[in-house]
Amino acid sequence: MTTAVHAPMFRPLSGALALGAGVLAGGAAGWGVSVAGGPAPIGSALLALGVWGFATIFGFTALLLLTRGYVDRLGMGVLGASGVRLLTALLLGVTVQVAVAPAGGAFWFTFLGAGVGALAGETAWAVLALRSLRDARTGDTSGAMGALR
Repeated sequence: MTTAVHAPMFRPLSGALALGAGVLAGGAAGWGVSVAGGPAPIGSALLALGVWGFATIFGFTALLLLTRGYVDRLGMGVLGASGVRLLTALLLGVTVQVAVAPAGGAFWFTFLGAGVGALAGETAWAVLALRSLRDARTGDTSGAMGALR
């Protein structure tokens, strides 16, 4: 049995927001670490955030294409989209480093922080979405967070 994407447990908008928040929070933390070592140009940090922003949009589009609107394909779709996002970000990051040559510390600290933030946001969203799918299959109506006591 397949469940169409309009089912409430999929919530693609919440997934996109979780990824975006993770990228911004992780990028800000990474830039903060690079500033601790001395002055870090904000332009380099913004380039790294731009790389991850594009990769996140590209990866989330891949998720929607891989699942084809069915939540039963969400588990493997998240894995595939995560790989697409990672490889896209890495390819763009290296391209930006070679072509533009931003300040290395600020760029790569922000890049790594944004990547970790994206992974954390994606993992949190996927766990809740998959738990909600499991609950919908078993008929449990307590919600994605489980029973509240």
